[in-house]
Amino acid sequence: MKFRERLDGPASIPSEPLEIAMRVNRKDYSRSLLARHDTSNTNGAPENAERFLLAEYALISDMRTAGLRMIENRITLITGLQASEIALLAILITSKKVNAATLLVLACALGVPTLLLTYIAFLRAVDGQVTQRRYIHALNAIRAHFVAAHPHIGAAIRMPTSTKEPGFSSIGSHSSMLESMAGTMLIITVTLATVVTSSISWLALRISNVTTIKDLLVITTAVAIGTCCATTIVLTEKMRRTLRQAAANN
Repeated sequence: MKFRERLDGPASIPSEPLEIAMRVNRKDYSRSLLARHDTSNTNGAPENAERFLLAEYALISDMRTAGLRMIENRITLITGLQASEIALLAILITSKKVNAATLLVLACALGVPTLLLTYIAFLRAVDGQVTQRRYIHALNAIRAHFVAAHPHIGAAIRMPTSTKEPGFSSIGSHSSMLESMAGTMLIITVTLATVVTSSISWLALRISNVTTIKDLLVITTAVAIGTCCATTIVLTEKMRRTLRQAAANN
């Protein structure tokens, strides 16, 4: 009990002059810390700005990589889904155990939702290409800042530093449709639209029994060619219009 009183009792409470001295010292110490903090911020402002730009560069690079990986995963999913559906219909057709009406229903039930999903993935790929160009422009801007601030590293920088290149209006890195994710999704969408429409028209004509085999092949081929050309023109124009609008808003 005596030991507790010594710890908690009046003897452990500092005297009034000591409290005043501690308060004064604490205020002086806080002022010195604030002054030191302000001085360090003033002297280290360029260094802090460069650290922020380096962190921003790393963040944008990670976001760009994640966006590309997401588009690639969508392409893989859609192509796998299409391949499995085509294989299923091919097995049913060659087995000759399913009539044309049932095949028509299956083609519509499987092909139309997959075509819609593919078209949505195409639109997302076009938006992703616009986003990817913005990421590249941001990385180029940060790279240009460091080259301007430190001219001696300019000879070692081989990546672009222009905030306008590559342009939004070009498809792919060299204006080639096959070199971009959006171009790949365009081809997949056109192919699936052609297969779905030609398959549905062929099955519908088989059910109607109003045409011969020759007329069946001619009509189905005409539908396939017309769908392929129309879909290619419409989707290509939509993609170019989206890229031109992004370039105008840049």
